[in-house]
Formats: sequence, C-alpha cells, structure tokens
Amino acid sequence: MKQFLLSPSSLPPPPTQCTYISVPQAGANGGGRTLDCVLSKPAWMWGAEMGVNAAGVAVGNEAVWDRLSDEEFDLTPRLLGMDLLRSVVKPETLWT
Repeated sequence: MKQFLLSPSSLPPPPTQCTYISVPQAGANGGGRTLDCVLSKPAWMWGAEMGVNAAGVAVGNEAVWDRLSDEEFDLTPRLLGMDLLRSVVKPETLWT
C-alpha cells in the first residue's frame, strides 16, 4: 500500500526510528526546525520513494541492482536508500 504523507514542520524529537535502526536527531544538539514536506512512501517503512519540501527540494528514489552480495553483510540492519531520501527532503531529521 502506498501512502502520501503531509509532514508539517516541527522541532525534531529525540532519536528517529527509521526502517531498521534508530538514529540520533540533530535537534538533540540544538538543531533547528524541520521543513514542511510531502512524501510518497510504502506503508511498511519510515523512508520515502519521493518527496518535496517547502524549500523546493525534490528527490526521487531509483532501484539499483548489482551482482555484489555478501550473505552476512546483507543481514546487517542499516539505513536504507529511502530512509536517506526522507532525511534529505525533511532536513534536521537525521544529521547530527
């Protein structure tokens, strides 16, 4: 299921629970407010496939396939590309 989410500006709360890991907030160290943004995202994850914010920044996601694989590393919880996309569209949500 696809969701379209209007995310209003806010003061960043302490850590953000992304899709698989929790990340400290920039606001926890005196950062500013987030920006208003509109996101298109799968219902099951925190990240987004595309979005645009009040500053006019628009970002989209594209799948990249490769033949490199490491069974052990592939199971390590980490940020996904769509988590990074959401953090670019709504700054102050991840970067410390």
